[in-house]
Amino acid sequence: MRTVRSIRGDWMRIIARHAFPRKTPRGRIEALADALEISRRSCYAYVAEERRVPEEVEQRFIGLFGAVAEDGWRTIEMLRPHTNKAKKKRDAKPRGMSKERYQINREGWRGAAMHAATVLAQDALQHVIDWEQNTMTLGQSLMIDEKLDEQEARAKYPHGFDTLVADEDWVAVCKLCGLAGAVDDKLKEVNGLIFNVTCSTNSYKVAGE
Repeated sequence: MRTVRSIRGDWMRIIARHAFPRKTPRGRIEALADALEISRRSCYAYVAEERRVPEEVEQRFIGLFGAVAEDGWRTIEMLRPHTNKAKKKRDAKPRGMSKERYQINREGWRGAAMHAATVLAQDALQHVIDWEQNTMTLGQSLMIDEKLDEQEARAKYPHGFDTLVADEDWVAVCKLCGLAGAVDDKLKEVNGLIFNVTCSTNSYKVAGE
């Protein structure tokens, strides 16, 4: 919870009366809304103190009509938004959608592509596949490129040594025939022989090999 100040509705009404003396009470509020470049509905809400006056509107008000007197302010206690509840509500699974489909949708194109490729490879082509993430770290890559041992590499590159080179680099390998496929981020698809040929048929081998 935090405490903020907002211009009092009574003060806005007093200013409107002095600024637009020839108008009716309703006309004054509407004229004030026009002067502040806000909707009349919002202006009525601010005057009735149903809503807090936003800071940018307050600055505009002060720029047009001068500083607000000390008793022209009111104090409001604002509750902090319940971020966990809001997130939970946003992430709630729509009614009628399976948990599997919901998870795929949350993961975006990559999750959907991996799921579709898995169904193809296993159900249609009889592969038994397992997805493996590329565990190559930045440090290991530098060790190979610069021919360093781990101690030398960690001393030379102390920051981010254990960070994955590509945290979304996934490869699918068939446990039976050993064929592989991979996620192609550039083309946004999953490709490889494992998704093109039937398992254990040797149809991918060159004749006479």
